[in-house]
Amino acid sequence: MLSACIFDLDGTLIDSGRLHYFAFRETVSREYGLEYLESDFYPLYGRSAEEIIKPFLQNNGIDASLSKEFADKRRDVLKKQLGEVTSIPLLSGAIQTLDTLKDAGFKLALATGNRRVNGEIMVEKAGLKKYFPVRIYHDDISRGKPDPEIFLKAAQELGFEPKECAVFEDSVHGVESAKSAGMKVVAVASGGHTLKDLSGKKPDLTLKTLKDFKINQLNGL
Repeated sequence: MLSACIFDLDGTLIDSGRLHYFAFRETVSREYGLEYLESDFYPLYGRSAEEIIKPFLQNNGIDASLSKEFADKRRDVLKKQLGEVTSIPLLSGAIQTLDTLKDAGFKLALATGNRRVNGEIMVEKAGLKKYFPVRIYHDDISRGKPDPEIFLKAAQELGFEPKECAVFEDSVHGVESAKSAGMKVVAVASGGHTLKDLSGKKPDLTLKTLKDFKINQLNGL
């Protein structure tokens, strides 16, 4: 029986993809004087910053071991950008879904590849902190998505077995991660990946947006 729901943040609850892309683009331009395209970013969206930038570095003859250094610099660029916005836009149906699950007695956790310093700003500016007493960030794990560690850590913090948890994700890498963790998966095509992309990873439920979510859809998972 499902008792807990674990949510990804970017592209699932908040509309932050462009913000992340611009942080990557600005950091690449500053560090290497190169152009960074959306096609370099979105296919890997959902992984850690280090994993996202590695192929770009390799394809441009840059030492891939510099990915950690790049990720740290991109984190600082993103933090500066976040300081310049007053709020983070929520995706359609996000609050409705969280309220519905909370009212139904589900325990909620957040599991995001963001570093804590930026993730906490996003959660605060999106007005989501009250929903998530448990928030797991990239800093809390050693392996990012599609490794299952982040979701297993969230389940552990909530006090539930993986089989008692459902994960809401917008990326193929996140779906892979949740399935590897032995959890039910609700894939939401509100981020950088299409319904076709997500369906190919065989989630238990696929939604166009969270606005389409109904609580009884979890009963048959």
